[in-house]
Amino acid sequence: MAMAMAGVVRKYINRFIEVNATSVQNAVDPTEIGCTRPGVLKQLLSKGVLLQVDEKRYYLDEDALELFVSKKRKIGFVILSIALVLLLVVFMAYSS
Repeated sequence: MAMAMAGVVRKYINRFIEVNATSVQNAVDPTEIGCTRPGVLKQLLSKGVLLQVDEKRYYLDEDALELFVSKKRKIGFVILSIALVLLLVVFMAYSS
């Protein structure tokens, strides 16, 4: 489920970039560009990646997007590191 959600988040981000909705002047109604899942929009809003201009229009904050992606990468690296350490511990325990 999380992987599917991540794919939808990526799709929504890409749609805002494709239509150049990266400033107040170019803000769009997400439903007009195929972004219709409220949960995904709420997630992007809560992270500051999307900013609301008025009742229906939003735009992508590229600086916030960079921070969002950087945090996701760091989390992924930490998880991978933990998994590798656990794998090493198991390997060492069974090879003794």
